[in-house]
Order: sequence, then C-alpha cells, then structure tokens
Amino acid sequence: MKKSLISILRIIYFALLVIATLIFVFRCGKYFWTTLWIVFEIYVLTALTRTISSKESVSTFLKGAYIGIGLVALFYFTSVKVGINVKSPFFAGFAVGTYEEFIKMIPVLLMAYLIYRRRKILPNPSDFLWMSVLSGAAFTLVETSYWINFRFPFTYGPHIGPLYFFPNALGQYYAGAKIGYIGHAAATGLIGMALGWGIFFKTKRNTILNRIWWLIPVMAYVWVVFEHAFNNIYYKEKSGYLLIFGGGQLTPYIFIVLLLLTIGFDILSLILLFRARSTSRMIFFGNIRQAFKALLKRKWGEMISRGRVVTIYLRRINLLSWKGVTIGEEINGESFSITEKNESNKED
Repeated sequence: MKKSLISILRIIYFALLVIATLIFVFRCGKYFWTTLWIVFEIYVLTALTRTISSKESVSTFLKGAYIGIGLVALFYFTSVKVGINVKSPFFAGFAVGTYEEFIKMIPVLLMAYLIYRRRKILPNPSDFLWMSVLSGAAFTLVETSYWINFRFPFTYGPHIGPLYFFPNALGQYYAGAKIGYIGHAAATGLIGMALGWGIFFKTKRNTILNRIWWLIPVMAYVWVVFEHAFNNIYYKEKSGYLLIFGGGQLTPYIFIVLLLLTIGFDILSLILLFRARSTSRMIFFGNIRQAFKALLKRKWGEMISRGRVVTIYLRRINLLSWKGVTIGEEINGESFSITEKNESNKED
C-alpha cells in the first residue's frame, strides 16, 4: 500500500513538472529557451566538479520558483497594504532590487543547510554556482510569465556570432550608451560563486581571509543589487545611473573570471585527489572505458548503467576532494567504495 501511494505521488509530481514546463514554454516564449541555455551551459561546465545529486538540483529549482516568487508577491502586496508607493523609482529600484537578489539566495542557503545536515560538510563552489543558477532561472521563468510589452533591443556579453554565453543579459540604449542587467540566473550565480569562495576561505584558520571571508559574497551581492536597482530605475525615469557600473557591461566578464577560478579550483582539487589515490583513478577511468566500449557495441543498458556508476562515483570523489581542501581530511587514508549503500547512491 505504501509503495503504491509513493508511486502515485511520483506520477503526480512529474505531471505537475510537465504542466509547469508547458506553461513556461507558452508564457515565456523565447525567454524560456534563453534561460534553459544558460542552465545547460552551467550544467555542462560543472559536470566534472559538482558534489550534489540530481534530486537536490531539482529541489533547488522548485524552491527557486515557489519560494522566490511567493516571497516577492508577499513583499509587494504587504507594501501596497501599508501604503508604500510601489511605483516610485526608489521602491522599484533599491527596495525591489535588494529584496529580489536576497530571496533568490534563500533556496540556495536552504539546500546548503539540508546538505550540510546530511553529510556534515557544505557544498563546494561549483555546487553553489549550480544551485544559484537554478534558483535564479526558476525565478526568472515565473517572473517572465507575467511580463507585458517588455522589449530589449540587444543582448550583450561574450558571444560567438549570434550565440551568447549570457542570453538573458538584455539591454537598452541611454543617450547613445548601452545599459542592461545580466539576468536573474547569472546574477544569482555570481553571488553563489562568491559565497562558495567565502566559505572556502572561512576554513583557512589563522589567516586574514578567515576573518574577512564574508566580504567576498557581500561585495558580489552589493554589486548585483546596485546593477539591478539602477536598471529598474531606468525603466521608471529613464535615468543613466547604471553607467556608474559600466552600464552593466562589466558584469558578464566579472562572472567569467570568477567562473574560471571556480571551475579551475574544483578541477585542481579533483586532479590532486586522483594523483594521491591511484585506486580511485583506476576505478573511475576504468568505468568510463567500459561505458565507451558498451556504446561502441550498442549495449545501451550496460552503457547507461556504467554511466550512472561514473556519475555517482564522480560526485563522491569531488566530495572527498572538497573535504581534503577545506577540513583537511586525509584523502589517502579514507575508506572509499562505490558499492556503499548511502544517500548519494539513492539520489543521483
């Protein structure tokens, strides 16, 4: 009976996901696909370095949708109820900008806490990047569903021909200059990466970085808030305050620099673990070879099975390497087996 109920709940769960996706596709139009693109980019870029499971990823996305938008609606209606002029440039700019950038991080912080409670170590910088982009992407899809008559003349940031790395970095023209906002997914991702680095520096005892670790996420948050606020103010009174921050044109490159540092650091940690643990290296690459052989022989079941093992093993290796660089856990001395029955195996 219990198994039947669980099966029914799973069917309802996936049905609701499908319905929500179809609503986003219909309501958001091209913005659904541009948001999906940046999520896909970060998914690929963090594929080798994440420690969180697919289940935790989906949970973060869903929390970004209902927690983020729920708190925005509560904030807006409460402000109207107490008599605040919600159409004023200050409210639309700094009040909304500050609040939205904070609440988009709430699902990330909540998931980080739940993960810590289970495995006693916080996610690594790649995880914070991935979770933050998911939360911001969910928020922007719900928000975009309610957009009316918004038009953006151009997209900006790094690109190859018509293919932009930040497809939601949309801009307007002001007195011949370009101004814009990098988009919710990337903006939240920038703050998330900074938080991941702050947590890493917090583990470095007896150093100045341990005492000022909080400055890193705070500086990223302040930068994004001001950019968001000035962008919102532009739509209220066509002001050019955003030009103080380079019109938003600098933020994509700040993101890229921090992205390279984040992915590079986590990959270096992974490489160092592989160098220290030859057995782990042999098991990991051995399963990759077996999956490739299964692919060549068109043994799809075996290929999928091997691929699953590789994914689970990689997540656990990344977790072990993160322990090594944060809490100083000896990576040569820890028992490590992909056959252990634990939550990691169940959730990926």
